[in-house]
Amino acid sequence: MTVDLRLVVPAAVIWSVCGVVVGLPEQAWLLAAVAWALAGAVAIGAVMAGRRRHVRAPHDRSVAGRAGLALRIGWMAASLSVIGAASALGAIATDVPRRAPDALRAAAATGAGVTLAVRTDSSPQSISSAFDGRSRWMWRGTALSATIGDRRFDLDAPVSIIATASAQEVGRVIFGGVAVVAGTLRPAEPGESTSFIAVARDAPRLGADPPFWSAWTAQLRQGLAAGAARTLVMVAHSFPVSRSET
Repeated sequence: MTVDLRLVVPAAVIWSVCGVVVGLPEQAWLLAAVAWALAGAVAIGAVMAGRRRHVRAPHDRSVAGRAGLALRIGWMAASLSVIGAASALGAIATDVPRRAPDALRAAAATGAGVTLAVRTDSSPQSISSAFDGRSRWMWRGTALSATIGDRRFDLDAPVSIIATASAQEVGRVIFGGVAVVAGTLRPAEPGESTSFIAVARDAPRLGADPPFWSAWTAQLRQGLAAGAARTLVMVAHSFPVSRSET
């Protein structure tokens, strides 16, 4: 298998542009429009450069001919880079309203209370212990609806949930099911898989059971998690911590 090194530059440009625009989702449409305009200009330049070389010396193998060929390849790489970046920006701009709807952005900016119905997309993980014996849990999901004040919004936004609950309470959070959480929102860090972090005031409530085609995975996941926890305990006990005497 051979690797076409001419694609390295376009790939690097596309990744760089996506990395920058992730932190500027509000400007995605403007940047996409500018990128497409630039792509058109670069594409025209590449076509004109190719025509000039073909007219002057279609089979020129001299130094000047090789320089022209290198220039043509450069124009092609630039065209691919800009067109790829414009396409990526367009895709990001199209997805911004879904990932970061105005209702959730406004709630995160004002600190308004939000009640979310969230489909669970990952198993809850304990991230710290609280003073009352409960733990702080975190999991990812998709917000299907949000109630802010007396208004309800239908959504499809990726969110992370942080809630303080006992193991029994967090057991209501079942993969594929819908959990109801009430709290406040804050924007997630750029580049995260979710757009917002919801900090729940209370333990999550069960909103809906998972569909039958995914319900069977809940017990499997719980069994795997319990087995992993037991394995970690056994490993910890097999390596006692040595204490130095003073």
